[in-house]
Amino acid sequence: MTELVRAELAGGITLKPAAMKDCRFLWQWRNDPEARKYFTNTEYVPYPEHKDWFEASLRNRDRHIFIVFQKNTRVGMVRFDVEPAARRANIHINISQGHRNQGLGREVLKKARRYAFDNLEIDSIIARIKKGNEASIKAFTYTGFKLVSDSPDWITMSLSLRDTLKGTEASA
Repeated sequence: MTELVRAELAGGITLKPAAMKDCRFLWQWRNDPEARKYFTNTEYVPYPEHKDWFEASLRNRDRHIFIVFQKNTRVGMVRFDVEPAARRANIHINISQGHRNQGLGREVLKKARRYAFDNLEIDSIIARIKKGNEASIKAFTYTGFKLVSDSPDWITMSLSLRDTLKGTEASA
């Protein structure tokens, strides 16, 4: 992911491919207690462990991590884990503390899904959301994702390229 991908969003927001200089920001956001409670692994991650994961992630051709900027400030991240054989990507998003509940998630998701469908050779995007994370559920619903499954702890939502071509894109 060497090319610079910048997507203009409402409010002066851009998406930029993550680089090593972003590692500590991602680590801080990952360990924010409010965010952690919605992760699969809710435990605190020490920096050396996170750094190893991040370095491996930057080398992984099927993982695409973007830093969300508002003007010149890092305000969050979005990540795609691509499953090439299935032609789908799992999406993960984290808006940093102090920037939540401002509609950024919806704007980031709208541009991120466009990037994914235009560049990742996928037919669908999957989001796995922990129950109780109402802000994420609302943001994904707003941007056209549909409920696929509902378990006691998690819901799974999906957006297909076909649905965006049918008009979901225009309505979201």
